Amino acid sequence: MTRHLEEETQFESLDAILTPQSIALFGASNQEGKVGYVCLKNLLGKYKGKIYPIHPHEKEILSVPAFPDLKSVPGPVDLAFIIIPAESVAPVIEQCGQKKIKAAIVITAGFAEAGAAGKALQDQLAEKARQYGVRLVGPNCFGILNCNIGLNASIAVLMPEGGGKISFVVQSGAYGMAVCALAQDHYLKVAKIIGLGNKCDIKDDEVLRYLGQDPETEVIALYLESIEEERAFFEEAKRASRRKPIVVCKQGRTPEGRRAIQWHTATPPGSFFAQHAAIQESGMILVSNGVEMVEVAKALAWQPLPPGNRVAIVTNSGGTAVELTDFCAEKGLRVPELSLELQEKLKPLLPSYATAKNPVDMTTIWPRFVEVYPKCIEAFYESPEIDIILPIMLHRSAMMREVAEAVRDAVYRCQREKKIMKPTYVCWASSREFIANMEILESAEIPCFEWPEQTSRVVSLINKYAQFLRGKS
Repeated sequence: MTRHLEEETQFESLDAILTPQSIALFGASNQEGKVGYVCLKNLLGKYKGKIYPIHPHEKEILSVPAFPDLKSVPGPVDLAFIIIPAESVAPVIEQCGQKKIKAAIVITAGFAEAGAAGKALQDQLAEKARQYGVRLVGPNCFGILNCNIGLNASIAVLMPEGGGKISFVVQSGAYGMAVCALAQDHYLKVAKIIGLGNKCDIKDDEVLRYLGQDPETEVIALYLESIEEERAFFEEAKRASRRKPIVVCKQGRTPEGRRAIQWHTATPPGSFFAQHAAIQESGMILVSNGVEMVEVAKALAWQPLPPGNRVAIVTNSGGTAVELTDFCAEKGLRVPELSLELQEKLKPLLPSYATAKNPVDMTTIWPRFVEVYPKCIEAFYESPEIDIILPIMLHRSAMMREVAEAVRDAVYRCQREKKIMKPTYVCWASSREFIANMEILESAEIPCFEWPEQTSRVVSLINKYAQFLRGKS
């Protein structure tokens, strides 16, 4: 099979998984609290396709007609969604093959992660799937969500809002649910979430290839314990990362972590240090944890890439600005002293004892925050000596709704009306009491990061990716 035909076949399988017209659910239940009850409720939420609960005895489940087996289902089925006991899964895959179902999601645990007996069951499952041409996600997986079509074929009870630019790939079921929760907390719209679990069939490189060409996905975020087919994965990453950013959180940095992976998904974690080097070389963005993965993906989806590494900071707290300056400088960002011309433009906005050198510290002129923040931001946008704008909103400025609105409107004017493509990232340093003001910014796709260190970390990672695209890394 040529590479083109092989990719076309793979894409058909993933289309059946992510955009099915009909789904057969094995393990559907009328009993509240059971996984089969939750999963059927998930499917019934917003999905518009046909749903066929499969149950040997029930005639109706959650008011949906049920069928005793696949043979009884009228018409074609695109996807099997399986949550039955492990020893029963391989025979069901045989039924799927006979029904010409292209793909299946196997939520069920108790396979290779459960020891030698489970490994034998998983090998049997994989062989049966190959024999009948049924592609598998899982087993021991979270499932999938296509938020753009309202499809929740997963164990998550929350589904993020669709229409976003980010697609997530997770190996851990719990982290799949965590991504759903984080997406809500971060006001993220999401395209797709794919949980791979034990990866006995469909693996990372195939999913990366699919998402790399998916027009609904502009940012790919991967939370991985293992990397299967490393050579194919990194070759695909080199191609895809030139088209769209790929954010990777790779677990297994320590011997203890690698041991835990074997217990969790029974997938080989590989050499973290070799993988770290390959990730950097391929242009992917390596993050240290799952929350950071979401934050970096959010910033990439919401803001343009920086044209350079020169940062301007505007603040109402000199000490916080010094801290942010140190962190930026340590991570390869420049915080240059502003030109005399730009300083002279800013000085009329500030009290005589304030500094306009960079960071621009307006001090505690509370009544004028609503004027100074937006005018400084616009000056930075219009200046050719600045690439990245970092407003610090600390305590008093974060408490003031009108300041958040003024910052939002200034960024809108510069990016949308004046078409100046520079990013703004807000360093947020305030209590959760004023989270509604942060929401004003984030609902306008201006990302906020809590305190200087995390702000500088996210910005520096994005800057490295922009350098990679410019051929400077």
